[in-house]
Amino acid sequence: MTDDSTSPAGGNAADERPRRRPWWQLYEANSLVGLAFAGMLWVVAFSAYLMAPQDDYQVGQASAPAVIGFLILGLIVVALVVGITIMFGASVREVRRRLGFTRPRGRAGWRWAWILVAIGLGIVIRMELVPAIGDLWPSIKIQSDAQRAADDLRDLQLAAPAWMVWTHAAGEELIFRCPVVAAAVWAFGDGPLRWRQVPRVCVAVVAAVVAVTSVLFGLAHVEFSWYNVAAAGVMGLACAVVAVVTRSIWPAAALHAAYNTFSIASMTRLW
Repeated sequence: MTDDSTSPAGGNAADERPRRRPWWQLYEANSLVGLAFAGMLWVVAFSAYLMAPQDDYQVGQASAPAVIGFLILGLIVVALVVGITIMFGASVREVRRRLGFTRPRGRAGWRWAWILVAIGLGIVIRMELVPAIGDLWPSIKIQSDAQRAADDLRDLQLAAPAWMVWTHAAGEELIFRCPVVAAAVWAFGDGPLRWRQVPRVCVAVVAAVVAVTSVLFGLAHVEFSWYNVAAAGVMGLACAVVAVVTRSIWPAAALHAAYNTFSIASMTRLW
């Protein structure tokens, strides 16, 4: 009889087994979502600390610097460890696919048409839905208008529309919609969206990621008032839904840019 544990070359079979990959390489999609959430939480925490209305956060801001400092440090460490490991353990093409750096997915005739649909949706949200929020909660709308009028940076912001409209929109979509795309690719793959044909737990995970990212996106825009949080949350929800349907960040970025364009136009009273 021969010893099954010994290879023909005389070595042990256990030595020839492939090394077990770390969990963040075995579950790359989950790790990518976690990495994107780490960056997103950092942005939300830092934005809330820097731009929160003083009247609403006087108590919290006394201890906020230390808390946010440790939070930022921890998230940076997580992002570096997971991010570097994924870079060496996964192909660039696969990372691009899972984070949405691809053309819109779905039916062939609708792939690039989603860009136009997203632009139109961004305009409708800014011109119709956002004013409706002010009608529902007049008090926060009045507070927002007063703070905008007293904002020392207003002229500077309006003097840089290219940054506000396109660069800013694209950067925020990279932060807030990459987790949405990663979750959608994990649940639905690359084909047309057929949510009835996937397990309910997958749909629930995608819905949870959409909800969390939309809320955090709203909180990251707390610089003027809670009215701004509500308006940004509605727009963020629309961007997240578009990201799920297309599994690409580009239509969501187009929606965001269209929204910003009409926001600046309304502030300068061009429309």
